[in-house]
Amino acid sequence: MKKLTVVLAFIIIAGAGLWAVPGLLDFSFNGTGIAVTDFAIAGIGNYHDAAGITTDRSGRTVVAGLTTAGTSLTLYEAAISRYNADGSLDTTFNGTGKVIHDFGGDDHVVGVATDGLNRVIVGGYTNWHAGCVNKVDCGDNYNFFVGRFNEDGSVDTTFADGGRKIIGFGSDTDYARDLLIDPQGRIVIAGWTYYDPGILSTAHAALALARLLPDGAFDPSFGGDGTVIGDAAPNAYSAANAIAIDHNGRLVIAADVIGIPFIFTMDDNGSFSSGYEAPFILQIPWRDDCEQIQFADVAVDQENRIIATGYCNQTSVDGTAIVIFRALPDGTFDETFGNFGVIAESFGSGAQQGRSVIVDALGRVTIAGFVTGFGRDMFIARVLEDGSVDHSFGPNADGQAAINIDSGSCSDDEAHELTFDRQGRFMMAGSTKTDAGTNFAVVRVLDEDPGFDFLLPVAPIDVVPGTSASTSVTIFSIDGFNELLKIRPSTIPAGFTLSFDGQGPEWQVTPPANGSSTGVLTVTVSAVVAPGIYTIPILDDRFQDVADITVNVVASLPMLGATMQRFVEAGYIDNAGVGGAMQRMLQQADDLTARGNLEAATQVLNALTSYIDAQAGHHIATTAVENGTTFNPSQILLQNVRALAAQLGATP
Repeated sequence: MKKLTVVLAFIIIAGAGLWAVPGLLDFSFNGTGIAVTDFAIAGIGNYHDAAGITTDRSGRTVVAGLTTAGTSLTLYEAAISRYNADGSLDTTFNGTGKVIHDFGGDDHVVGVATDGLNRVIVGGYTNWHAGCVNKVDCGDNYNFFVGRFNEDGSVDTTFADGGRKIIGFGSDTDYARDLLIDPQGRIVIAGWTYYDPGILSTAHAALALARLLPDGAFDPSFGGDGTVIGDAAPNAYSAANAIAIDHNGRLVIAADVIGIPFIFTMDDNGSFSSGYEAPFILQIPWRDDCEQIQFADVAVDQENRIIATGYCNQTSVDGTAIVIFRALPDGTFDETFGNFGVIAESFGSGAQQGRSVIVDALGRVTIAGFVTGFGRDMFIARVLEDGSVDHSFGPNADGQAAINIDSGSCSDDEAHELTFDRQGRFMMAGSTKTDAGTNFAVVRVLDEDPGFDFLLPVAPIDVVPGTSASTSVTIFSIDGFNELLKIRPSTIPAGFTLSFDGQGPEWQVTPPANGSSTGVLTVTVSAVVAPGIYTIPILDDRFQDVADITVNVVASLPMLGATMQRFVEAGYIDNAGVGGAMQRMLQQADDLTARGNLEAATQVLNALTSYIDAQAGHHIATTAVENGTTFNPSQILLQNVRALAAQLGATP
């Protein structure tokens, strides 16, 4: 077998061995390919349901959902588990591999992500509010929430308000459905809100989205205040069911509008994209018995095509059919996929649903969900780029596999989310239900060996805004591999420039057989990029994932001074007195830092933050465009000053 290993500076190589037929359970994961996790405390609490799954930078699998094993046996709390590569619980995570956390109310987790520092971000909806002391008395009014946990499983109290952010849209009813982290480290959460537009309208459900900065603050460049309500159907129901990011940085939203599936795209500022042929209505004329189609998940492939999965109700039989859909980047149906862009397939009889979808670098589409046999079974299926069955996949070479977690008890098993691990294998998370209760179910399924075994850099690349930094990249040939590779980022955050070995963002290299090739990756960050952790996925032209490059954009007093001066010269700061006052305060902080008086320097920076905030929109611009990048000058200054204050406050 030809294998290839990619190494970014300080990476340790880990071998994986030969793989079997794609679609079979991976018995190197917990001995069976399946890990079932019970969160009950001393036998108390018997409902634990996983909603989301992801893989962190260290290759560990993180799963999140909800449990009744908390302070109330009738209300839900957040449940998170982390697994080693062998399927065992990772006891460096809260000592047990499991975390149960009370966000204050009836907490429903709908999604999970990890950032470049292996922190765990969960999102969902809760009925907690400021006047809610006893969670059983919090009432029926729900809001979105986002929480963050450190790598060791403890609550990250530096995030938002002591580790959590409650997000309301001005109504009594806000329900989240999906969560992601974009390439700039911003957190996006989507769902619906009960919206009352006022005169001549009636209250109804409408799309609701919020975007947070990496520190948990609302992102004012999104909708003006960090939130957006999309009234897709005036006086009628609409909801965002799933979200993804396309290669243009737009949000892709799979929505339900008055019972009809829609796809929308949204620009970085929170407005619906212009020039995009959306919304469009998905109709399946050759399946007259397929109606009331619902999208459950959405993804974007390497050609920027949009893929969604879900299900439809069948009128001819008592059951549902699984639906897979693909659109071109402009929103039109992709007629090269399936039957004019759509696959609607019944896998057996009874209820069945596609719940999650992912796409590999070859354009193959894999879905997961459940089908009905003697109860519900987890289900995974793969089709080729043209929508035809992938006969290399599954135990019967028919492109599919049904998985019964506990055949002895006729369990009901469902997959709720599907992802790739760092070696390209399929990871599913969901639930398994028996008479004893419902538990997390995590399943790993084999794929063909993608040729990459790796761990990630020990530390992020530190870059000051307006400068560059470099690290080495080495390709090792194993088993005589000497073919041309094309290594490139899948997405590049705004304000970043990447160059591999002086070739630009794509590195074309042919490693010598059983030898290695080493290049230099240079990351350049413009002066208008805010401090924070940015993750850039790197792909090979044929495989899904090579590595993630993590860049830590670090604030600098001299560079901030230069940025202030440039903003004055560009007219973003339109008053010389304001610019001079800011420069004097910055110089004072610099002098105090040089003398070792960090506490006083921090106080000056905090005062500078208040001053910039007061001048924003008056003498400091709140919007500007440079080199095609739209940014908020006042926000850039604020984020840099706050980052500097935090750095000084954390310095011993």
